[in-house]
Amino acid sequence: MARYLCGILSAVVLNTCLQIEVWHFLAGGNMLPNREGGRLRYSPFEREEIWRIASSIETEDPSLKEGKLLTSEERSIFEKDKEHARRWNKVMEWTGGMGVLQYLLLPVALFWSALLASRSTVKVERAVAWVCVFTNVISFISLGYRGYFND
Repeated sequence: MARYLCGILSAVVLNTCLQIEVWHFLAGGNMLPNREGGRLRYSPFEREEIWRIASSIETEDPSLKEGKLLTSEERSIFEKDKEHARRWNKVMEWTGGMGVLQYLLLPVALFWSALLASRSTVKVERAVAWVCVFTNVISFISLGYRGYFND
């Protein structure tokens, strides 16, 4: 029973690591690690109203704030920014939710899998435990490098 729980715990830790890495890559790969300090914030640009305000300030075009219809070029830019904001926010959700829990689960999973790998007498169990150790070490390296919360 303990070996199954260890495998499940290692799978949860690995899934969290992979989700954060994949969403970080899809978001452009430039937000983690946050070495400049300061808090990582959600991007509000998924909403058209917020995007219009920011774009009108950036382009000095007050007609965007007034609610005029977007041109096809502006619509294309908004859709691209919206997709980037969605991916950014997905990274924020994973690092703020399961990423925090990973700080607690990962040391337990690593210790438990290493203990099972060293104490198991059945070859298959030992092999699975070593796979868990390996995946936990990879997750640990990713967690340390990404440094979700360094401020």
